[in-house]
Amino acid sequence: MGLKQFVSACLRVCRAGILVSCLVSGLAWLVHTDAHPSGRSTLAANGSRPGTKANQQGQARLVETYGKLPLSFEANRGQTDKKVRFLARGRDYALFLTATDAVLSFKKQAEPGSEAGPSHEAQAPGRGSGNSAASLPSGLVDMKLVGANRTPEVSGLERLPSTANYFIGNDPKRWRTNVPTYAKVRYKDVYPGIDLVYYGNQGQLEYDFVVGPRADPRMIRLRLHGGGRPTLDAQGDLVLGEVRFRRPRLYQETGGRRHDVSGRYVLKGSNEAAFHVASYDASRPLMIDPVLSYSSYLGGSNFDQINGIAVDSSGNTYVAGFTSSNPFPTTSGAFQRTFTGTTEVFVSKFNPSLSGSSSLVYSTYIGGSFGEQALAIAIDSSGVAYVAGQTLSSNFPTTAGAFKTTYAGNSDAFLLKLSATGSSLLYSTYLGGSGLDQARGVALDSSGNIALPWTRRVTSTSQGKRSRLTSPR
Repeated sequence: MGLKQFVSACLRVCRAGILVSCLVSGLAWLVHTDAHPSGRSTLAANGSRPGTKANQQGQARLVETYGKLPLSFEANRGQTDKKVRFLARGRDYALFLTATDAVLSFKKQAEPGSEAGPSHEAQAPGRGSGNSAASLPSGLVDMKLVGANRTPEVSGLERLPSTANYFIGNDPKRWRTNVPTYAKVRYKDVYPGIDLVYYGNQGQLEYDFVVGPRADPRMIRLRLHGGGRPTLDAQGDLVLGEVRFRRPRLYQETGGRRHDVSGRYVLKGSNEAAFHVASYDASRPLMIDPVLSYSSYLGGSNFDQINGIAVDSSGNTYVAGFTSSNPFPTTSGAFQRTFTGTTEVFVSKFNPSLSGSSSLVYSTYIGGSFGEQALAIAIDSSGVAYVAGQTLSSNFPTTAGAFKTTYAGNSDAFLLKLSATGSSLLYSTYLGGSGLDQARGVALDSSGNIALPWTRRVTSTSQGKRSRLTSPR
């Protein structure tokens, strides 16, 4: 199997359902506050508009904080290709560790002003190419250890308090639950007396070669594929297309203090690199610490996206978004279990206090024959979900007596009220006129009123509006 086929197979298995990471200490949610990957504009978590100073400052803080988070390496429990031992997944990348390779899949960001880049204008779901990420050129980098042990002992280090749960399709036999995660992955004796440890954060991958006493660092050789022929720049960085392997730091520890050792990359042939190491004390361990930077890129494309999240007073978590996956995890008795359009709204409820598949309380599609997306969700004290978004379907489900039951425009906003069990629509209405309308938020007050920030696109301009409705009973 070729590299592209291998990565495609890994991503195909991973992305076909809901991935939920349940933290022992609670639920963390990062909002991408600038633009929807498919060009749809969204409000920031604080209600500010994309591009405003407040939003830019908030986004900068979020990105800085997110970049410091450690990588989370999942043990492979059948959620991806069997060759993979551990994987790290994010919205922006996918990293797969096999017995002898580290394979990074990422997607380049579009240049500012390019047609492939995100647009701040509202764009209807299900139109054109759909998810604009699919139109961006993706990249692959494969780092293989040449002449290494093909069956090393691979183990996770520093167990994290989170687990990953994959609810793939409607068949519980395909679900993978309580998958352990780790901060580091160690390969023991990749070469005689030499271990390899992977770790890092959301912006860069680090891999330490731990050279034991009397072991020979000259045995380490990296074969690199992807991004063209590797080159060395003036700083001693190893450059592979747009991916950069920073000049390694080499050191030894004595009495808790690090002492640097001179060293650098050297090229071996057209696509291999090794380490040149100056004189050092071979009776003590040597650390070779390179860094692979990839923070400027976007990773594996997804067919499912969460756009809204809410937590009720009992700690249950509700997520809403859109999906083009069929099948998608739905539950028995859910309002809609059949995929009927190009993209569908989904609403799912989780109980973090339960483990495995039992944590999925309900999950349902909601949609018509064309395309829609949920952009926001709120929960009342009874566990009823209020979901707002955008639809292109003239047969989007509405309820009798609702404010507007007829589709009127190029796209309409919608507001719906889903029962606490996820089994029925208590209320559902279109909102909008002949233009392109989009409800981008929903909030409830103590009197049961609903606030909806929304936009209407008229010819080439966008008008922001806010509606206040009485909660439908």
